[in-house]
Amino acid sequence: VESRRVKFTESYTSNMLQVKLDSPALDAWTNFKLGKTKVDGATASYVIYKFDNPQEPGAVVVDKTGAGDFDAFLADLPDDDSRYGVYNLKYKKGDGEREKVCLLVWAPDASKVKARMLIASNKDSVKGQLDGVAIEFQAAKKSEVVHSEWVERAQTSLK
Repeated sequence: VESRRVKFTESYTSNMLQVKLDSPALDAWTNFKLGKTKVDGATASYVIYKFDNPQEPGAVVVDKTGAGDFDAFLADLPDDDSRYGVYNLKYKKGDGEREKVCLLVWAPDASKVKARMLIASNKDSVKGQLDGVAIEFQAAKKSEVVHSEWVERAQTSLK
């Protein structure tokens, strides 16, 4: 019985590893990192991605795009479902203004177990398609997503 359980788990997780961004999501990423994505006339500061079908995902698609600040980005993350979020973090270093695109792997405790497994098992694949992400964060609670900690990590990052 135990060996069947292991085989099922291996098969189940290997099927989850093949979900990729669909073409519109890749286009949204390219436009976002080039600063071409506009929301109500303002340059987008974040894009949130989700699975097209939470039960049997075939692709990662755009969920929301926003031009708000860090708090708006955080508010747009659902409390009960997993997401990937990319945020263009602006901060000061020395005398200059800097920017780094950060990836948040969002897997709240209130989301279904399968959603958390999918988001975690596809993270490397998704991050690999988001060429230009400088820093990755993971969180399960909004209280774990702290702007000052993101800025501190960006200031000490070499990438």
